[in-house]
Amino acid sequence: MERLHVDQPPVPRVQHGLDRVLFTQGVYPLQDSRSKVFNFDPYLQKIMPVTEFDYDALSAYKTSSQDSFLSDFAKKHGKKYVGSTSSMTSTLSHFHYLLSSWRKINISMFSKDFPDTLQSFTALNRAPTSIFLRRKGDTWAVDADKEFDGANVLMLLGRSMEKLMTMPTSEFEKYRKGKSDGISEAERNRPESFHYSSLGDFLLRSQLDAQDDRLPGTGMFDLKTRAVLPIRMQSQDHEPMTGYEIVQAQGQYESFEREYYDMMRSTALKYSLQARMGHMDGIFVAYHNVKRIFGFQYISLNELDRALHGQADRTLGNQEFGLSISLLNEIFNKATEKFPDQSIRFHFETKAAETLPIMQIFAEPMSEEDIETIQNSQKAKIAEWERALRDPTSKSNNEESHDTVEETNEEKFNDFGDSSSDLIKSSEVPESPSETTATEGTRKDGFVEEIEAISEKSEPDAEPEAKETRGPLLGMTLTVRSKVNGVYVERPEFLRKNHDWTIDYSLTEMTSEDQAWHSYKATKARRKRVYNKINKVDKSDPDSSAATYNEAYIGMLKELSEKGSKMRARLDKAAADKPKIVVGMPYVKASESHGVRTDDVRIESVDDYLTWLYAEKAAPVEKESPVEQA
Repeated sequence: MERLHVDQPPVPRVQHGLDRVLFTQGVYPLQDSRSKVFNFDPYLQKIMPVTEFDYDALSAYKTSSQDSFLSDFAKKHGKKYVGSTSSMTSTLSHFHYLLSSWRKINISMFSKDFPDTLQSFTALNRAPTSIFLRRKGDTWAVDADKEFDGANVLMLLGRSMEKLMTMPTSEFEKYRKGKSDGISEAERNRPESFHYSSLGDFLLRSQLDAQDDRLPGTGMFDLKTRAVLPIRMQSQDHEPMTGYEIVQAQGQYESFEREYYDMMRSTALKYSLQARMGHMDGIFVAYHNVKRIFGFQYISLNELDRALHGQADRTLGNQEFGLSISLLNEIFNKATEKFPDQSIRFHFETKAAETLPIMQIFAEPMSEEDIETIQNSQKAKIAEWERALRDPTSKSNNEESHDTVEETNEEKFNDFGDSSSDLIKSSEVPESPSETTATEGTRKDGFVEEIEAISEKSEPDAEPEAKETRGPLLGMTLTVRSKVNGVYVERPEFLRKNHDWTIDYSLTEMTSEDQAWHSYKATKARRKRVYNKINKVDKSDPDSSAATYNEAYIGMLKELSEKGSKMRARLDKAAADKPKIVVGMPYVKASESHGVRTDDVRIESVDDYLTWLYAEKAAPVEKESPVEQA
């Protein structure tokens, strides 16, 4: 993969001393639970509510097909296809399932007593995925399929919290409603920074969130906001779950370990693909419950690879990424040769088989009008939901498009994780849950059984459409076999640079038009039912997720949330009259002084301290601080 140079605006650095997280293994709590000392500015702890943040002050996000520069830049470099991280990762995930022969995630880094042992990806991640390849002059642009998009508070928080972590407090406060008129037009329209790279016929665009020169390589990294388990389960009705807190490093619930485990089984694969597309070193994660931030973690690409590929050496992940792009390149070539000068809708689904996994691919040419109908099908509903969330008292029409959602947000849908603790009814916990599959030794609840039944079902409920109503369709089947140093293997393991990994593959067209349409309809039906099952929240509907998901389990999460709310109220009351102590800030007892003087600089806030600190570092002679350090 070749990096292409384009002059870009400066990429921001993380603020509030958060750069310390980049060079620390594991989670860095915002506040130490035992001493109550803050590791970072206490301002970070309470998240600005979405009702108070002015999202209209943020620039709009452009999809691949809307980015004219991307298309022009591709033509300049002789590239045929353009895509972004947000549009490509769901599809590339299915190539990982295929090339790795459904490799299980590595759980060796979890504590011995952590009870969840499932090593599969979640049912939502395994569901069929869809994208559009849209004809744009001499190029084709990859857009994510928004037919089943849903709205939730996490879509908005991902945008505002990114600003929180990369701006000084005074600058971030300008985005509070009532103060945002202080943001200049230049600031509002400031262009985002992107990385561009080429591989095969592809030109790939990746948004750059943050950078630090001290990190290896480019020093770039992604910013991710990770909501706690109950919020992800009830993201469209999140308010009853916002009391849930992370209070320990390890454990089945209320722990950083639990959040990390769920992330490895759900979004970590997409994160790793995004990092590779953007030549990034890793991801910076903020764990929160919508109201409060609990801690931060920097996860390098090596660590992601250890969880996903079983090795910290990046060789295997890099080579798999290159093979995935190459196979996708050939699939696109076949489809665009068959349907020249047309936009195409693709569906991808990787299935387990008795011998080798197979991927089924369906390419259906579509008019731009039909594509727009699909892409806008949820637009009004999402805009109304966001309007009600952002301004509950307003009755004005809100025409804001969900196209403005940042591509860094990966928590669009409920994260029904089907991990062993998610699936087991509270009164039916087995003595020894399986460490391999979800069906051995684990009692699943009805909701997840339905989701997995949808994924495993091969035929649609209804008969295929009548032949005369069908349009053109290209159905393909892809199989691969891996060789390492000339020897066939189920999957490459512990690959190093001196190893030779090659694949034999077969990409064949489905010869029977009837069978192709029958299989295509089955794939679309499975995808639709998975997303409908997850996105339905009408509690009066007996088929909605809120009604059918394990009531005992959701009830238990609500109890944990209520317990957390009471604990937080007690802690806040106890801390109300005490000074907030921050590691690194000059500190004296409140009884001795209301402020600290250091070299004629009065220090009363973290911003004051950072100004003094960096001035001290810049001085030619180090001065001895007369105050005690916390």
